[in-house]
Amino acid sequence: MGDWVPHARTGIYFPKGHEWVMDDVPENAASFSQTYWLRNVDGVEKPDPDTPHDHYLATNLYPV
Repeated sequence: MGDWVPHARTGIYFPKGHEWVMDDVPENAASFSQTYWLRNVDGVEKPDPDTPHDHYLATNLYPV
């Protein structure tokens, strides 16, 4: 696995030595109108004790 480095023009990371992959990337491709997001809810990173432990596993996202 090679190193990934930020592109000088866009700031998007790409595999070192593969600069050509950034040739067609528009100038503002990595621009966001908001630089950060804040949460106004405490404890959102803690699991809900009433939710089954496998509730958020990818296997349960699409019922068969």
